[in-house]
Amino acid sequence: MSKPLQPVTLNIHGKEYRIACADNERDKLLQAAQLLDQQMRKIHETGKVSGSDRIAVLAALNIAHDLSQDNSANEVIDYSGSLIGYIGFHLNRRFKDESARRRRREISSFDVAS
Repeated sequence: MSKPLQPVTLNIHGKEYRIACADNERDKLLQAAQLLDQQMRKIHETGKVSGSDRIAVLAALNIAHDLSQDNSANEVIDYSGSLIGYIGFHLNRRFKDESARRRRREISSFDVAS
């Protein structure tokens, strides 16, 4: 029987994400989110990378690299991978939404100019 899922709010790089997880996985999910947030802030503070999507990808790569150095961290890898996949999905969706808005603005400005 599957365990009931409860919503958990995560704050990562200044944005809130609501994720459903089992009660017994909550603490590990929060730890994974904190790790990702720390990595993203560290990358952002260098000033060399802009854009949340690029920062998230670099943070994910840093975390994956660090964890791949320690085979005993398989459980953390699973949680981090799930979290990174979830965030990637939402960043991609947000990018598509923004692209659609931009196209609508371009079309409306074209209609007005005609």
